[in-house]
Amino acid sequence: MKLTKILGSILLGTGIGLFGFLFALQNGLLGHSIRAFTVTSGSMEPTLHVGSVVFTKSTDSINNGDVISFKVNGDKDNIVTHRVLAQQFDEFNNPYYLTAGDSNEEVDRWQVQPSHIIGKEFFTVPYLGYFANFVKTPKGFVALIIVPSAIIVYEELKNVTKEIKRLIKRALPSSDRGDRVKSAVFIPLVAIGVLFTGITNATFTDDESSQSNTLGVSTDYGSPAPEVINLKINEFSPSPTDGIEWVEIYNAGNISVDLNGWKLTDSDNHQKSLSGTIQPNEFYVYKDGNGWLNNSGDSVLLFDSSNIVVDKTEYDNTEHNVTVGRETDGTGNFKPCSTPSPGETNNGSC
Repeated sequence: MKLTKILGSILLGTGIGLFGFLFALQNGLLGHSIRAFTVTSGSMEPTLHVGSVVFTKSTDSINNGDVISFKVNGDKDNIVTHRVLAQQFDEFNNPYYLTAGDSNEEVDRWQVQPSHIIGKEFFTVPYLGYFANFVKTPKGFVALIIVPSAIIVYEELKNVTKEIKRLIKRALPSSDRGDRVKSAVFIPLVAIGVLFTGITNATFTDDESSQSNTLGVSTDYGSPAPEVINLKINEFSPSPTDGIEWVEIYNAGNISVDLNGWKLTDSDNHQKSLSGTIQPNEFYVYKDGNGWLNNSGDSVLLFDSSNIVVDKTEYDNTEHNVTVGRETDGTGNFKPCSTPSPGETNNGSC
């Protein structure tokens, strides 16, 4: 029995200590230099598995390829851990970072300011987040905290009861024992119970409300489809034999788009301004003879007029006059194309 109590105490202490340590790190209670975050989505698979705990450390040195945790648009309640793709500069020459999840095809639509970066990942523990998250649930809190604590408190109360009885028997003459002993034991135990009831506050609440809502039934089934702007990098030629590099853009949306204010960049922030108009299901080809795309590998990013990344791709070392394009116009993975097709469909050639 003693061995069981000792093991139970060790497990309870370890669990509470680990949970407390992670809670303190996640909430910055131990300082903001090192923080811990539980991975809850698969956007960074296979680098960071769901359920892992990522430990980050604050740093002023951020490079392309680093995995960082940051507050999206400065919101402390919306923390994301993604990989840095490139550093860019705004119109006032202030730096910001472009990020994306390893398993995501698209670049994140937000710009990460240096002040929003919490830290850079330096250590990851797989599956530890499942334990921390389970303890935070009502079932986990009861199973791992309340029940073991109750068992230990019960065992200790039995020892307290025995000790109180022993002291009372020694203090009272034998003729006064009996009911007095029971009363003397009962009153302190009730007091202890009231005391614990007063100071223990472990509740889980989930209040939800909905006010001032109006529900209706539509009788108009002929409303037009919503307008969608959906421009994609469709094919590009980073190493042409004639020296004229080009990037093809495909309009996969359902409205025409004014390209004035849009731009293309690479990982070295070579900015190429676009102009003109692109119609739905049509192509736009940007050509440049200045050799801005690296033959040894680079990134191609498409920005809209609000300076938000709407599409991006990366490529490795390429052969001369070999283009890279999507298998299907506007969607699918990028692959080498057997026949360059600037301004025409890629279907069947990549």
